[in-house]
Amino acid sequence: MEALAGNPKTLATEWDGDTPWLLADWPNPAGADCPPPSNVGEWRAFSAAYRDELLLAHEWPAIREAHRLTLLGYGRELVALDQTWGRTQRGLAPVWRALAAAGARLGQQRLHRLRPLQAERSVRRYVAAVDSAEATGWHTVVFGLLLGVHSLPLRQGLLHYAQQSLGGFLQGTPLAKLDDCTRMALLAEATAGMVPRLNKLLAAESISSDRVSADPISGEISGEMRAR
Repeated sequence: MEALAGNPKTLATEWDGDTPWLLADWPNPAGADCPPPSNVGEWRAFSAAYRDELLLAHEWPAIREAHRLTLLGYGRELVALDQTWGRTQRGLAPVWRALAAAGARLGQQRLHRLRPLQAERSVRRYVAAVDSAEATGWHTVVFGLLLGVHSLPLRQGLLHYAQQSLGGFLQGTPLAKLDDCTRMALLAEATAGMVPRLNKLLAAESISSDRVSADPISGEISGEMRAR
């Protein structure tokens, strides 16, 4: 798996303080049996499901779009993206829906750190929407916003997000007690094959960069973006 290129100080300061955020309390929604993986086989099944069902399918595209909108200064569209992410989560599997509260909490905490940068139009509009409850402050949107505001490379930022999310998951399981080499091997296995998928995602971003933004989840152009 590729390492984060350049100086990761900003991401480390702004984001990684809550690396195990996803597992502060392992999700166990009502009516769903979602205990943390207790052995290597369960971890492999869980990490593959997270990678394919949530990270690659939904989180990365949302972060990519938030980054693009931030660079363009489109605060209104960031709000629309935040609202789309909230609707998307309601259609996900119970274990991923159970992460929603943690995702909102982390996003709002990190957004608070961006408040001094409200001279940026996109930040100002998005913060105002979260304050008024027009938007939630989802972690995916805030992470993309952070990358854009600090001019951090999108490619390395997405890889960093994947590494930290999977590392946070692993840290919240009994497997965290394994030796460092074994844990690193499990994480490397979980992230294997991501780079080609990332290349495809970024190639699509390059092709569509001058077009009207499509909904990163459903592929449909949102009404607010269409009306811009």
